[in-house]
Amino acid sequence: MGDKLVNVKASTAMDFIEAAHKAMRDPSKLGETKNHLDVKFKFDAKTKKIAKATMTLTSETTRVHWAGPGKTKPDKANADAIKEIEELNTAHEKAHRDTSKAAFDKLKDDLEEEMVGMTAKEAQDVVQKMQDALTDACEKLHKSEGLIEVDDDGNGNITVKESAEGPGGCE
Repeated sequence: MGDKLVNVKASTAMDFIEAAHKAMRDPSKLGETKNHLDVKFKFDAKTKKIAKATMTLTSETTRVHWAGPGKTKPDKANADAIKEIEELNTAHEKAHRDTSKAAFDKLKDDLEEEMVGMTAKEAQDVVQKMQDALTDACEKLHKSEGLIEVDDDGNGNITVKESAEGPGGCE
């Protein structure tokens, strides 16, 4: 599934960042990837315990997208900065999907097997292991990237940089 885009109009990179944060309803986010873990059980008719467990992961990304100029057309420096912001943001949300998938794929088979023979209630601790692994993958990513900042010196020099977002923001 493609990303859900939140269209933002802006004439400058600074306006784009400000409008993007407002559109995302968060003073630091330009996008968000939510993971949805689904677990299904088939039960043994006699023992009433899990005979088969199946885990699936889907991810849904919402991110801002430059939808054209605000009041005036951006100059070259601002147009380039807006493009760079979008590219960094798109790559970051893709990294969220990729690291979540890698964490999921690493544990899926073992955790599904571990749930066999348990009650659904007992299996919740195993499901929580997967949830924790997905959160850990997100937190690890935020230790190195995710915060996009713009500096405009007012003389046509616009710097876009990405740094560690820091802890939090991961479900």
